[in-house]
Amino acid sequence: MKKKHVLKAAAFVLASSFVCTSASINIRNINYEDAAYDTARKIQPVTAEIVPEEERWSVEEQLTYASKGKDDTELLLICDGIIDDLNKAKEKVEADCADLAQWADPEIVERQKEYEEKFNVKYEETVQALNNVRKGIDTEENIGIIAGNLSPEKEIPGTYAASSGSVQAADIEYMEDIKVGAADVVSYDPTEDDLNFEKDIIDKETFVKIADEIGGVDDIYHFLKNNVKNEMYKGSKKGPLLTFFQLGGNDVDQASLLISLLRVKNIPARFVRGNVRITLQQAYDLTGASDPDAVSRILALSYDKVTGLRRNGEVVAYSFDHTWAEAYIPYTDYRGAGNKSGDSVWIQLDPSFKKLVNTKQEIDASYKAEQLSYLNDLKKIISESPEVYGNNNVAPEKITLNYSDIEAKNEIYIPSSLPYQVNSIAERYDFIKDKDKQTISFSVDGERLFSSPVAELYGCSVNVSYEPASDKDKEAIAHYKKLTEVPAQAVRVVPVITVGDKKYIAKNADCPLGTQQQLSTSIKDDTGTTTLNDILLSGSVYAITLDLNMISSVESEITEQGMKLANEKRGTDELFSAEVLGQVLGYAGKYYFTLCDQQNQFHAITNNVNYTRHMAAAITGYQFQTSETFGMTSSLETGNFYIDAEYNRSSVVSLDGDSDIERKYNFETGIIESKFEGEVWNDIIGTDKPGISTMHIMEAAIAKGIEPMYIVKRNADEMLAKCNIDSYIKSNVRNSVNSGNLVIIIPEILTIGDWVGTAYIDMEPDTAAATYMISDGTAGGASQDIDLETEDLDITDKLFTLNIRLSYVNRALAVAGVAKCCAGLITAEEGNIGAVVDNILGMFISTTAYAGAVQMELNLCDIVLDYGEGKLSEEELEKALVIETRNNLVATLVNLLTLVNVNSNNSTLGSEIVNLMTSVIGLVGTDDSGSYGNEGISDMSTMLDCFLHTEYLIKIIFGI
Repeated sequence: MKKKHVLKAAAFVLASSFVCTSASINIRNINYEDAAYDTARKIQPVTAEIVPEEERWSVEEQLTYASKGKDDTELLLICDGIIDDLNKAKEKVEADCADLAQWADPEIVERQKEYEEKFNVKYEETVQALNNVRKGIDTEENIGIIAGNLSPEKEIPGTYAASSGSVQAADIEYMEDIKVGAADVVSYDPTEDDLNFEKDIIDKETFVKIADEIGGVDDIYHFLKNNVKNEMYKGSKKGPLLTFFQLGGNDVDQASLLISLLRVKNIPARFVRGNVRITLQQAYDLTGASDPDAVSRILALSYDKVTGLRRNGEVVAYSFDHTWAEAYIPYTDYRGAGNKSGDSVWIQLDPSFKKLVNTKQEIDASYKAEQLSYLNDLKKIISESPEVYGNNNVAPEKITLNYSDIEAKNEIYIPSSLPYQVNSIAERYDFIKDKDKQTISFSVDGERLFSSPVAELYGCSVNVSYEPASDKDKEAIAHYKKLTEVPAQAVRVVPVITVGDKKYIAKNADCPLGTQQQLSTSIKDDTGTTTLNDILLSGSVYAITLDLNMISSVESEITEQGMKLANEKRGTDELFSAEVLGQVLGYAGKYYFTLCDQQNQFHAITNNVNYTRHMAAAITGYQFQTSETFGMTSSLETGNFYIDAEYNRSSVVSLDGDSDIERKYNFETGIIESKFEGEVWNDIIGTDKPGISTMHIMEAAIAKGIEPMYIVKRNADEMLAKCNIDSYIKSNVRNSVNSGNLVIIIPEILTIGDWVGTAYIDMEPDTAAATYMISDGTAGGASQDIDLETEDLDITDKLFTLNIRLSYVNRALAVAGVAKCCAGLITAEEGNIGAVVDNILGMFISTTAYAGAVQMELNLCDIVLDYGEGKLSEEELEKALVIETRNNLVATLVNLLTLVNVNSNNSTLGSEIVNLMTSVIGLVGTDDSGSYGNEGISDMSTMLDCFLHTEYLIKIIFGI
């Protein structure tokens, strides 16, 4: 097979795996009755065009090239065009200055005059230089003057999106198990702080209601023990309230929830931190793992100083640092279960130490009757050629799901002691320690405006917006109907961070409209401290959304309420404010993470992994573009919505100890999350313009026939030399591959609607965790340009419509228990329950099929990584790609036939796919030699026709 054919085949397989993410595997396909969502709306196909290199030339490059030509016509046209544009800009500056002089405050007028003076100096100098170039006078020197004026070098704030990585467990130590006695657990008398529950609680009133609803002391303890799941992180991330609403947390957060609830009941309680010893069986029960390595890794991700204790070379126990609670309980009357009378004593209580019971459950993968004959034909084909098709199960009758449940203890009494040995006590304390709290802070141009533990932001919107710096500026801005009509240099605005209903206004960062500033977000979690840098454009609006493992239904309801209030205010308040547009942006961030969380749960269940999101942060924004001359902004221009999922830390541990499954899980969910980054705006805004994300760009490029490049350190020089992309992107790619990563990149600059750029995937080989980048440095997605100041009210009406009811979606999934496979969906609060059940079952079926498509792409990546590590020569690389391409084509058709049953009512599609499979049989040999003729692929042109035909079917099935 020729090399270009191999690459063509690889590109097709990549496209197939990406397109399969559009199957009915996401929550947007759940139907419910009260949705104001246009299900008939069709998103336009994502189509791309290559931007020729000469169209990306700078003014200097254009003039230099034209000046060296034999014909001056092109040079004169370029010069005349620049002069015409400058004359129009000059007229606008003069008109704005004259208008302001009629009504504006003298300070505003003076700013515009200063701008006009600077403009005129540059104007005269540039026009003179252009005329000199026309005449051939000192051409090179004058081109330098023109370029320096029109495209001056500006200090642009840097951007940094942290690579989205899988957090790996630290290696644990092993030592001989030397039997030591248990430490004395002796406490001191209660203090006032042992009853203070307000310091760690952000909503006292809600918390009191929670405690009253649960019941007494024994009820509280048993509720936590039986309902709050363990999660893999260290320190305090959620605090008491969020731990309750998410019914999940680690040892510190579960202890804080128990302590706070007991204090509400007037029971003194406090934290205890010490080192404990658990048996090997207890470790298996606590983690739910069936593999010893998985046990060790889950413990190491959850606790500090984990040590494996051995006897005769075998691990028999573990020790680690641990946090639990102690409470001063009226214990003598039936151990807390009676009249709560009698003497109180200190009782050690650990709500986080519980047994997990693993369950495998099968669901019926029901297929449409008209498709069964085609599926049976395909099964027959595969059974007749197992050496070619392997053991692909085309349409499994059952899909196996794996989930862990807490083994409920229907106990009456509070335990008299801890269920493990306490080796030592390190400290007792009353409130969550500051050093244990995970925190976030925000600074603009170096000025810190806000810092807080992340737990205290629960239920709060976080927005960055701009407000007039003075009453004079406010009056000037209000004079214009649209923000895009305001002379940018005449007014000053200041960045404001709004958290809930509190504003934090910058003191030293006022600037003209359209000024670039740097937002620095510092996140401290259990993986360390990371600072993220984002470019803000003054006048624009942004929201920061955090995901601390999941978006709860309560959080969704709070966000919905914010949207409703924003809708009421939008006729009276400024649109571009935290109170109005900021709520829409926050809603979009919550919606994005809701989609991602749901998919992560589904894939965890089908892959039998323990998944915990340590923390994720996304910035959503409506960012204006600018009209500039001589490097100075004259006005704002129509902008676009975007999302940058710039921070994502998670841990994935296969409960069976299968590292390949973990890599597959990371790759599967990463692709889907990138896809959602582009689609979230289509759903929120209601536009039919395709969204922009890494996956959307790659799909469009492959449909255009542009082959993605797989780049590793070994082939970086050769591959990057072939890429027609900007130098800074090449530099970013080179830095990644030099660190050992694999980069999959589209080697051209593309236009998709009004968006221009390229995209690449930066994958860490060991875990297959990846960052999905678009070429402006964003790890996210965007909408096409949207004019929010248009007189077409339909746009803003759609914007503020609750197209996606997050709270209902979350409730539906919560009731379903997801892992329990919809069993609880017989009762729900609202909506079409039958439709919910059908769609969730469809998600499981499609998730299974999609996993096969992703495995194809991961196999290709592994082949290139082997080549990069020197394990394969170029000849062996080609042969391996031939074999993988052959197998992937068959697997693609298998997946498509499966997906037909979930996504289409077209009964002829199955027949068409089977016919195509029959054609492929004639092209594929029966060995893995990768050679031509009777032993390999006999007719390359027919093979490529099969690719195109399959791609056509994909588009029909998914309606794209």
